Amino acid sequence: MSWDARNFVLDVIAGSCGGAGQIIVGHPFDTIKVKLQMSASDHAAVSVFRQVVKGEGLPGLFRGIGPPLATVSVLNAVLFSANGYLRGMAR
Repeated sequence: MSWDARNFVLDVIAGSCGGAGQIIVGHPFDTIKVKLQMSASDHAAVSVFRQVVKGEGLPGLFRGIGPPLATVSVLNAVLFSANGYLRGMAR
């Protein structure tokens, strides 16, 4: 593998991992936010968190994570690789 191809592969891997990490960390907060928005009563975020964990367990916080995980990982891989390519052209 040439140096440019190696950099491209590393950029794709880094972008994918970064995107996945972003979604894995942020998705539980999104889940709580959506449940707060859909509830008719005024609950605190901590109360909704406890309800979700009690009713569905920790996996309940990650329900529906598949589509955003796939799309953001691919998007970040494209962004990282394009950034690396354009930075290489600018040198």
